[in-house]
Amino acid sequence: MMRPQRRGPPPRCSPCASSTWSSCVGPSRADEFPGSLSFCVAEPACGVCSLRSERGPVSVLSLRSDHRCLGVVMGRTMFQIRVMQYVSALVMGAISLLSFAGWVLGDFQLAGRTVRYDAMVPVTSLVFLTLCVALLVRLRMESPRARGFILGCAATIWVVVVVELVDFAFGLHVSPDRLFASAADMVQGRQVARMSPVVAVLFAALAAALALFESSDARRRSIAAVIATTVAAAGFVLCVGYAYDAPLMYDLGPFPPALFSSLGMLIVGLGILAMGTDRRPMSLFVGDSVRAQLMRGVLPVVMATMLAFAALGVVDARFGAENDPIPTSLALLVVMSIVTAVILRSASRIGGRVDSAEAKRQIAEDALRESEQSYRDQFAKSSVAMLLMEPFDGRILDANASAFKFYGYSKERLLQLRASDLNTMPAHEIATAMADVAQSGSGRFEFRHRLADGAERAVEVSSSIVQLGGRPVIHSIIMDITERKRAEGELASQRENLESLVEERTAALVKTNAELRDATAAKSDFLASMSHELRTPLNSIIGFSGILLQGLAGPLQKEQQVQVEMVNRSGKHLLTLINDVLDLSKIEAGRVELHVAPMDSGAMVREMVEVVRPMAAEKGLELRVDAQGADWIIQSDSAKVQQILLNLIGNAVKFTQAGEVSVTMQRESDRSVAIRIADTGPGVSQADLYRIFDAFAQIDIPGIAKAPGTGLGLSISREFAHLLGGEISVESEVGVGSVFTLVLPESTEPS
Repeated sequence: MMRPQRRGPPPRCSPCASSTWSSCVGPSRADEFPGSLSFCVAEPACGVCSLRSERGPVSVLSLRSDHRCLGVVMGRTMFQIRVMQYVSALVMGAISLLSFAGWVLGDFQLAGRTVRYDAMVPVTSLVFLTLCVALLVRLRMESPRARGFILGCAATIWVVVVVELVDFAFGLHVSPDRLFASAADMVQGRQVARMSPVVAVLFAALAAALALFESSDARRRSIAAVIATTVAAAGFVLCVGYAYDAPLMYDLGPFPPALFSSLGMLIVGLGILAMGTDRRPMSLFVGDSVRAQLMRGVLPVVMATMLAFAALGVVDARFGAENDPIPTSLALLVVMSIVTAVILRSASRIGGRVDSAEAKRQIAEDALRESEQSYRDQFAKSSVAMLLMEPFDGRILDANASAFKFYGYSKERLLQLRASDLNTMPAHEIATAMADVAQSGSGRFEFRHRLADGAERAVEVSSSIVQLGGRPVIHSIIMDITERKRAEGELASQRENLESLVEERTAALVKTNAELRDATAAKSDFLASMSHELRTPLNSIIGFSGILLQGLAGPLQKEQQVQVEMVNRSGKHLLTLINDVLDLSKIEAGRVELHVAPMDSGAMVREMVEVVRPMAAEKGLELRVDAQGADWIIQSDSAKVQQILLNLIGNAVKFTQAGEVSVTMQRESDRSVAIRIADTGPGVSQADLYRIFDAFAQIDIPGIAKAPGTGLGLSISREFAHLLGGEISVESEVGVGSVFTLVLPESTEPS
């Protein structure tokens, strides 16, 4: 389509006059469409086909008369449709204007009245003139004012139609036509000045179609196309009836449509129908598809044939069958109409199938072309060496720049070689590898390739079959793995050395472990023997000093009393240390024996609290215990539990200078017993907290003298808790105090 030449504003789309022109689709697609191609860009997309512009998808079948969609303005076809619309509006407008002038001047011949046929009534002329003006406005303008004018014209026509139908149905004499005819003319049998009801109904339909075409809704536009097609078909039937003198086709009721009214329905109906080139049936004729070409080619031929046969029917009716009730021309016309419909439907189906197949083929070709181009671009730009070879003889068809650089050959020289010229393997092994790739479609190999300077490099070749230009070729990716192979060799050598070293170290470790086990056993035996040997005299010392303190051997002087108490206290302390060391040696040797039996953990807690209470009272501490109101029976080793509790409660009293120590018990959901010992002592910092359970660890607490002992109490207590299936945890804050929690299971497995 030619672009309109206008002054002032930028050039605009001549059909819609609303949108500036964008760029052409380009040379790759321009040969598919006749004429000059440009885009109407009033809206972003129509989404009918896959053709794309710089602004989004476009379609060769999506152009609408109001052009709110994005469409491709087809050259010759769309130009012819627009010319037809202009001609329709101008011709029928001229006929209507002349007819109305005849009524105004009283010249009925100018108005279109003949001996046999009546003229269009004045209001009919005015309605046709209104429709033609609305059509011209739509073709020339695109603005809210133009849309409002068109809708106003449609509303006016509906008002006129209602008035005419009321006059016809009820005889109320409200028709404006009565202004142009006398009462005598109105009561005569001829239709001198009254709009035919058929024409009124068709006018209402045309006004509805005109208004619906103003909508952007596809469904409304489809309805408008159906209405316009119906009106044009009715006009065609009426015109044929007049042309071939077939009263059955035009003599409808007491007031049949006038000849020029029938012609106007055909002309204006086609003009309005052409506003919907995106809707059927007009969309079948638009575009450069095979379907559209078939429809445009078949329709004129069929119409010419139909007119020729109809003309023969007229001749036959005039000269051979004048008395027949149904003229031969009518029968021929009906037959040709059926044939026309069948032929057009077949042409549409065939064209649609061909277009669909062609579209799929074109899409496949475009996709293949784009895929091959993308592949070639990636092939050329890749930093990895790549070769394209014949699948059977290994002839190199192409290589990228990285391959020329890797092998050291020029492009001309490398493309003269075969795979066997680069590979150091025997030719038959190379042929076998290429045959495997051709059969399976892919393969990965490790070869040694010879470079242009004679050097050899270890390479990993990944090959696959690809389709280029419609034939299979081998695409090989060559990775230089020389350094990797060298590193793998060094790694293998180091692995062998490492394995030998590991074996030596393992043997030495086994020997050392055996020696350590022997030493541990000897230590345990020594400690057990020494403990037994030491505990016997210590028990004697503790026992005799106790007798002396009780005065059984006679009263002691004050100084003697102090010295004997020191001996007794030191003996007990030494016995405790010996017992701790013995327990630790048993734990390390795994020789701790558990004597599991039912025990009342609540009673045990209360008993241990009473043991420590004198020491708490001596320091002025409040010692509270909450172990009431629950079943505290568990299966455990009472001696180990007693030792753990005595250590935890004793430590709490020992390190608390003021405040209180509380012992509480709680049954957990898994029936385990949680014993919580909380104090208001100095607390332990987070940095030292993880060390308090280490053997022989003693934490320095500011403001408190270092307590005597070995630092084994908490370590042994935690190990005993683990042996019993429980756990000891601690929470502490400096300046606030500490909370130790002993959790014992409901039942402990005996050792």
